[in-house]
Amino acid sequence: MFTGLLHPYQPRAVDQFLARGKTLVAYEMGLGKTPIAIAAAEELLGCKDITTALLVVPAALIYQWAQALAQFTDLPTRTIQLKRQPIVVPAEPGLVIVDGPPKKRWRQLAKCSAFGENRTPDYVIMSYDTVVSDTRKVRRIRAGMVVLDEATAIKNFGAERTLTIKRALTPPYRLALTGTPVENRPEDAYSIMEWADPGVLGPFDLFEKTYIERYSNGTVARYKNLPVLHAKLSTAMVRARRSDPDVKPFLPDVDHATWHVDLDPTNQAMYDLMAKDLLEELSSLRNIGSFDLGAYYSGADMNAFGLGKAMAVQQAIEMFLDHPALLRDRDTDYIRRLGQIYVTSTPKLDYLAERVGEILEFPGNKVLIFTRWLGMLSLIGQRLPLRCLLYQGEMTPSQKTGVVAQFAASDGPRVLISSHAGAYGTDMRMVSHLINYDLPWSGGMRSQINGRHQRASSEFAKVYIRDLIVRGTIEERKLSMLEYKQSIAAAVADGKMPRSGRIENDLVGLADFLANC
Repeated sequence: MFTGLLHPYQPRAVDQFLARGKTLVAYEMGLGKTPIAIAAAEELLGCKDITTALLVVPAALIYQWAQALAQFTDLPTRTIQLKRQPIVVPAEPGLVIVDGPPKKRWRQLAKCSAFGENRTPDYVIMSYDTVVSDTRKVRRIRAGMVVLDEATAIKNFGAERTLTIKRALTPPYRLALTGTPVENRPEDAYSIMEWADPGVLGPFDLFEKTYIERYSNGTVARYKNLPVLHAKLSTAMVRARRSDPDVKPFLPDVDHATWHVDLDPTNQAMYDLMAKDLLEELSSLRNIGSFDLGAYYSGADMNAFGLGKAMAVQQAIEMFLDHPALLRDRDTDYIRRLGQIYVTSTPKLDYLAERVGEILEFPGNKVLIFTRWLGMLSLIGQRLPLRCLLYQGEMTPSQKTGVVAQFAASDGPRVLISSHAGAYGTDMRMVSHLINYDLPWSGGMRSQINGRHQRASSEFAKVYIRDLIVRGTIEERKLSMLEYKQSIAAAVADGKMPRSGRIENDLVGLADFLANC
């Protein structure tokens, strides 16, 4: 039985799913997609329409989901220890958690059909990676309902994870959850919907012909007919935004602003040298047409487009602006050509340390700092004069949950420094200030990051977001690109049309930006 209390804007998502059986719940971050999914599963379990619900989630969220099941259902519970922090989760056979090395996972998967008298667990939780690694064993669970949390995990058509999920998990009840159904491009939503309800958007060749125009080299020129795409998607998608009148009263107010940092003369001279190199590389590539530089960070082969050297310089500049030490630790052809880097001043980190100190002068404030570079986690931690917790992708799910539990404690550390591995799903209701030390390339990831503490469960009436940007550098250009990507996402998910569906020529635009700085 569902024991929680849904906010007034949440039951419509439960009702639509129960009526259709296949739904994409695209509520923005912090609006309570987890209790929606549990309420829907409890209804199906109570009516005996299903015997087991399979929850497929990012590995870092396994224990967070387990805690939510203990909170929102009447299943018997047990207490487990994670990084010396106790958490309460449902006891077996109500819940089987599949996590850990292969032999441990296989024992856990075997339990799903070994409780006797045809008793199957109400819930099974596992990661996307487990579905890929243990596909045959996962199929034996025969779950009547599957929930894909952070369903952007299957946004890339050709990825092994996406193909496996679509082949292996085909239950009658399918619920996809994501606050960002479009991370960078409308094709993201198509791939998710191909699993959630394949009949809604039809075959991809028709989708492409209807909504995408391409240059002769195959890159996207513009997206078209976005109102039609939004209308079709809405037949199987239920959407809620933080700005909706029935949602806003349950959320904290948000103050989002930019902190601008100026380079000192020594850093400026080095930046100018590197920017000149990048401009020269880009100028030689203008004949390849439009290309999204962000594709580099999505795994595209830049060398196939002649972009390898340009991307190396681009990445080196971004690292240098964060901290010169990030470059000194790398052994690349570009860094060797640049020569020994003698710059030691760190204007960006100095500014961050000063502002964090001001924030923490107020009792109760807690700060969450995001950076894309793993090396920056320790550099920031060493610079701040207090104990900080670190969160990054190489940690195990139980370690991540333990860190969040320590941070949530009233007497716990007041600063958490996270890589972008913390962008998805983590509930940071205890955070007053979120600082982006640098920016991701993905518009969807930016939305995910900024939504970590904008939650109905927030402990604050007002929360803050600050983007740390070095003035007059490519970081300013990157911020404008992200805002444009998010406008395309809003057109598909929310029906808010951008001023143009045309994709900016990133090579030419970036080259012009560098030339005019």
